[in-house]
Amino acid sequence: MSDQTGRKDFVERNNPHISVKRQAELLNINRTSVYRQPPEQKPISDEDLFVMRRIDEIHTAHPTWGYRTITRILRRDDYLLINRKKVRRMMREMGIYTIYPKPNLSKRFHAQYVRPYLLRNLTIDHPDQVWGVDITYIRMEKGFMYLFVIIDWCSRCIVDFQEGSVPMGDLEEMPTMQKAGYVWRKQLREQYLSGINEVVDYIEKNIDRNFTLDELAYKAGFSKFHFHRIFYTYSGETLFQFIQRLRLEKSATLLLNEPDKPVTDIALECGFANSSSFAKSFKKNFGVSATDWRNRKDCDYSNLGKMKSNTGEEPPASLVYIEYINNTQLWRCVMENQTRIVEVKELAEMTLAYVRYVGPYKGDGQLFERLYKQLFQWAGPRNLINFPATKSIIVYHDNPEVTEDEKLRVSVCITVPSDTAVEGEVGKLLIPAGRYALARFELGEKEYQEAWDWVFGAWLPESGYLPDDRPSFEMYHNDPNTHCEGKAIVDICIPVKPV
Repeated sequence: MSDQTGRKDFVERNNPHISVKRQAELLNINRTSVYRQPPEQKPISDEDLFVMRRIDEIHTAHPTWGYRTITRILRRDDYLLINRKKVRRMMREMGIYTIYPKPNLSKRFHAQYVRPYLLRNLTIDHPDQVWGVDITYIRMEKGFMYLFVIIDWCSRCIVDFQEGSVPMGDLEEMPTMQKAGYVWRKQLREQYLSGINEVVDYIEKNIDRNFTLDELAYKAGFSKFHFHRIFYTYSGETLFQFIQRLRLEKSATLLLNEPDKPVTDIALECGFANSSSFAKSFKKNFGVSATDWRNRKDCDYSNLGKMKSNTGEEPPASLVYIEYINNTQLWRCVMENQTRIVEVKELAEMTLAYVRYVGPYKGDGQLFERLYKQLFQWAGPRNLINFPATKSIIVYHDNPEVTEDEKLRVSVCITVPSDTAVEGEVGKLLIPAGRYALARFELGEKEYQEAWDWVFGAWLPESGYLPDDRPSFEMYHNDPNTHCEGKAIVDICIPVKPV
């Protein structure tokens, strides 16, 4: 037991065999501390309560007066025989400090960290967008009366309130409303999650760069002294582990998608300092070298290189018809009496508002319904939903053949104007402009994996294209609940570039 107070409890003052001195030596405590009794907490006398009340009144009226001036006022106006040391001690106990200019306060950026003002340039134009809180208390004869109020900033309506009384000296123990506590915790969590998502998007977009802690903490709006702990709490891995994992998983995907590209070029493109550090990290993470990963087409850790049936046979041959319309390639693939259409065309840049989820999502239709509901509840009051002009998109940030299910990231999105302001759990990202292959399907909940396998395993190897380094996504064109078979009409969109 390391606490001396706890060890003193083992001392037996009346033990006839072991002296108190010897017991103190064995317990490694000071012998005099065994005999010393802690002073009893004396109740505050009525006289001291009067003095403390007068100090509070004087300080409230003149916050720039120090304890010497307050002592003179107490002697002159209240005829108290009191010295300045007692006044200073009472002011410290009450948490009262004189307000006066302190050195270097005029210098900019004097503090280690300045928390950003979240309402700057924010247009407050609808209820439940911004809430304010106010606590007012009045000193009574034997304590305080307080009023705790939550006010809606736009409508000026009182959302909720609570009044009550607390004894003198227990103002910090004042109870608050459970609803208010829940609201503030929820808003704080959303603010933290917004900062984490912004940093994750920034890292993913600039994965080839070297990052500094100051840079990423500033991007998230957190102190650099606490950002590591906050990031680990929300992501389950340290900042270095996350960046390293993202680089390794991207390199693993590039090794399969671009078989002719040198391994060193892929390592540098993914942010590794040199091929040696990449080789060590890759083998430690995947258990094989980068070359073996690329060469072993039939390995159990990837099926992106070539799609095979359950019997190990190649997929059946298909008839392919290619049309060229306005600089757009239209592929019609006839296979097993089914016609599948893949359109290769240029897409303009799209701004998306998203709600993100981290974890397994395969075949979980209820998960996506919940995420879309959350997104639409945010977008509806802001008049951002205008189908069919508004596109419904799901972005997959990780390769499910490489990333563990618990760390898969998926963002449920809608297209929004580029100047849309986001907040809380709703973030904003850009889909870069470029050439994409759009494969049209009608899919049930359990058929998405088969569709993705066909695009990557059957169409892509025969198309003359390679996957480009941009996110893949699904673009939806209907509500599955209105389909006669309950299926979604969806375009699987793959960024591509010529071989």
